[in-house]
Amino acid sequence: MMKIVILGTGNVARFFLQQLADQKVDVVQLYNHRAESAQDLSTQYGIPLVTETNAINPDADLYLFCIKDQAITGLAAGIKLKPTQTAVHCAGSQSLDLLAATGINTAVVWPLYSINKNKLPQERTVPLVVEASNSFAAQQAEAFAALISNHITPVSYAQRQYLHLSAVMVNNFTNHLLAIGAQICAEQSLPYDLLKPIIAQTFTSAMIQDPSSLQTGPAVRNDVRTMDVHVQLLQTHPEWESLYRAISNSIEKMHT
Repeated sequence: MMKIVILGTGNVARFFLQQLADQKVDVVQLYNHRAESAQDLSTQYGIPLVTETNAINPDADLYLFCIKDQAITGLAAGIKLKPTQTAVHCAGSQSLDLLAATGINTAVVWPLYSINKNKLPQERTVPLVVEASNSFAAQQAEAFAALISNHITPVSYAQRQYLHLSAVMVNNFTNHLLAIGAQICAEQSLPYDLLKPIIAQTFTSAMIQDPSSLQTGPAVRNDVRTMDVHVQLLQTHPEWESLYRAISNSIEKMHT
């Protein structure tokens, strides 16, 4: 039975703990530098909690760093692992080098999903992207990932960087555009609900077809008159006007 120490108790840690609850695995310890923000998890799952690095269990198989990207290197510096142990972080855009101080076996297991502790995914469908420093670390990381999801993809660091970029485009940027649409509606006393059917249509279609083949709108039609009107309507929001021009230009180039 794999023994795991989970370092951090935020969104990703909570997702992993939920998925591991019914698995043949032993989460031997939780670490968080603030007890008050982790006591609920310790109590819920019956896992001992420590707040000092020198109290971290030295005998686990896998040490899972579920903490902020900028904190990984500092915490890793205080944890020295044996050649039979593996350190894993979950930061999609960050190098394995952040864990170098722990030892020779390092890996990344990155959930390619926007994890929110208030709405954790229940199914085993969240894609997990895996990168490792060597074959032993890869074996350990993939064995852990298999406890969480049925969708595991080994990648190189370069591939993972491009995946992270793509995820930002389709998730973070798309959400920002939705927020802009909602604010425009609010400013014009229009119900945002009017946009929901076309939003649903867009995402449903993009799940089953190549998004490029679905492109519609004035930019793909080279409807300059309509685009000029839109630009005028955005005069009070110059940052949105610039965004509108840039995206329209990108659409034109992709479809010429």
